Amino acid sequence: GWSESGAPKRTFESSDAKLLVPGEPTELIIDLLPVSYRLAPGHRLRLSVAGADCDHFRTDDIPARRFSVLYGPSYATRIELPVSVLHHLDAPPLSPGV
Repeated sequence: GWSESGAPKRTFESSDAKLLVPGEPTELIIDLLPVSYRLAPGHRLRLSVAGADCDHFRTDDIPARRFSVLYGPSYATRIELPVSVLHHLDAPPLSPGV
């Protein structure tokens, strides 16, 4: 869900956590903060999945975990990214390497 400020709503409370069953596919919906980035032609996006949030929780006693992202015709895996096309003629051109 979203808060009144427009940011994703997270309580970070243990009571809101849900244990996952190893080997069982699970749907995850993760709302992210809005970010703006102009991709230059030929640039790509990468998805990184982490198993801990050291900014909010202790992680020194959590063993390493392995995650699998299931994809292909048998799975409904998707990433939804809002895209807008730049229409402003006064926008500065992209610099190489940006």
